[in-house]
Amino acid sequence: MRKIFFLFTILFITVLLISCEEAFNPQGDFDDKYILNCIIRIDSTFQVATISRSYTTNNGYSTTGNTNDQSVQGAKITLTCSNFLGTEVYQFRDTVIEKSNDTRIKTPIHFYYLKYFNPSITRYEFSPGVYQRYSYSMNIEAVLPDGKKISSFAYGWELNSSSINTYIQNNPVKLQPENLSFQIYSYSQPELLIKYSKYENGTWNDYEKLVPKYYSMNESTEIPVYPIIERLEPYVNYDTLAIRKTLQDLSTNDSNKQNYMIKKIVFMLNVLDGNLTNYFSSQQTFNTSFSYRVTQPDYTNVNGGLGIFGTMYTIKKEVPLTNMIRSLGYRTN
Repeated sequence: MRKIFFLFTILFITVLLISCEEAFNPQGDFDDKYILNCIIRIDSTFQVATISRSYTTNNGYSTTGNTNDQSVQGAKITLTCSNFLGTEVYQFRDTVIEKSNDTRIKTPIHFYYLKYFNPSITRYEFSPGVYQRYSYSMNIEAVLPDGKKISSFAYGWELNSSSINTYIQNNPVKLQPENLSFQIYSYSQPELLIKYSKYENGTWNDYEKLVPKYYSMNESTEIPVYPIIERLEPYVNYDTLAIRKTLQDLSTNDSNKQNYMIKKIVFMLNVLDGNLTNYFSSQQTFNTSFSYRVTQPDYTNVNGGLGIFGTMYTIKKEVPLTNMIRSLGYRTN
C-alpha cells in the first residue's frame, strides 16, 4: 500500500509540473505598440524624433540577439507651436544613417529631423530692442504608415540668453577643501564631465567621463553616486576626493601619464520641463536598508502609444582645476 501511495505521489507531481510548464510563458502575449520619442532642445534649432515599435525576439527571451533596426519609416510628424500671438507649424523630415560595426544593430537606423526650429511667437517687440517673452504650447502628432495617429503635448519657453549669461558670469562655483559646490535650478539634472584625449597608436583619441558626487562603500566595494533630478535644492556638491579619483581612474595601470591630456572639466546643468522631470525621476532607482529597486517603471506621456515628449536646455560652465590635474601628471591644454 505504501509503495502504491508513493508511485501515485510521484505521478501527481509529474503531471503538475508538466501542466505548469505548459501554462507558463515568460514572454506573455505580444502587445504591438508604437513608441514616439522627441526631446525639444530649446537651445538648438535642430531637433530629432524617433518612432519605433515593439517586437518579438528571435533569440529566446534575450533582446541582444536582434540586430535589426525596429524604427518606423514613412511616418508624417507635425509639430505645432501656439500661444495668443499665433500658431506656427513645423514638419519633420526622415533620414537614415549607417551603423558602425561595433554596435549591436547592424542595419541602417531611421530617424526624423527638423531644421531651423526658432518659433517667432516666443517674443514680441514693444519698442526697438525691447521684447516681452512668452511661453507657448507644443503639440506633436505622428501619422503612421498604417493610418494610426499618436500624439503628445508639452510646454516650451523662450530661452533668455541674458539670464544664462548672468548665471555663468556670477561664477556659481565654490571650491572648498572638501567639496566643489554648484548653484543649480530646481527641476534640473547636474552633470560634471571630464573631456580628455589619450595618445594611442600614434594619434590622440577623444573621450569623456562623468564624475560622481561621491563614492559610497558597500562592504569592500566603492560605488559611485551620481546626481539625481534636483527639485528644490539650491546647490549640488561634489566631493573633491571623488573628482580626484575619477581623474586617477582615467589612467589605471598606465604609468605614462603624459599620454593623457585633460582638455577641460565642464559642469552642465540640464534644465528640464515637467514631462522630462517626471520621466527621469521615475527611472531613478533607490537603495535603502530595506529595499532596492532595479526594475524601471513604464512612463509615457504619448497618447495612443508609448514614449516621451518634452523640452530642455543645457547651461555649460568650464571648471578650472588645473592644479589638481597637473598634480596627477596629466597634460593640460
